[in-house]
This record gives sequence, C-alpha cells and structure tokens, in this order.
Amino acid sequence: MVYGVYSFRQPETGALVEKVQITSVVIIYNPFSGNGRAGREYGKLVKLLQDAKIQVTERKTERAGHATELAEKEAMDGHHAFVVIGGDGYVCVGV
Repeated sequence: MVYGVYSFRQPETGALVEKVQITSVVIIYNPFSGNGRAGREYGKLVKLLQDAKIQVTERKTERAGHATELAEKEAMDGHHAFVVIGGDGYVCVGV
C-alpha cells in the first residue's frame, strides 16, 4: 500500500487526518521537460505506481498554462493526489 502523509481537517467532523491511503493519482507532465528526459522516464513512474495497485490518470501538457488548467479540472472532478513533472513552475501546479 502507498500512503500520503499529510495533515488536514475533515470538513464534516473537524477530525485531524494524518495518513491517507492513496489508491489513485493524476500525473500531469511536460514530455519535453529536462531536454525530453521527462517523456523518456515517465513510463517508469507509471509502471511503479500501477505495480503498487494505484490507478493512474495521465495528463500530458500541450502549451503554457495547460498544467494549471488540467490540475484544476482534475481537482474539481474529485482527485486529491497529484504528481507533476516539469520545469520550475510545475511545483506551483502541484501545490
């Protein structure tokens, strides 16, 4: 099993949650990042997650600002765990 370790309060009860089992993850990536390394290494990450029985939703960026659009849409669709692969600006997308 894979766990995300972070703290938050459940809106319904106010209870503090510190560890959550991750069963699905959205990967948002720029295949050209790192001189194309992100695109070449990406498959290894997907395999690792799938071997851990984690459902993977893959989203490849196509233009500037697209990562933010994709993250917002996936969050609105109920996804909570994200992996972002790209340049410096992608850290902000993940947060």
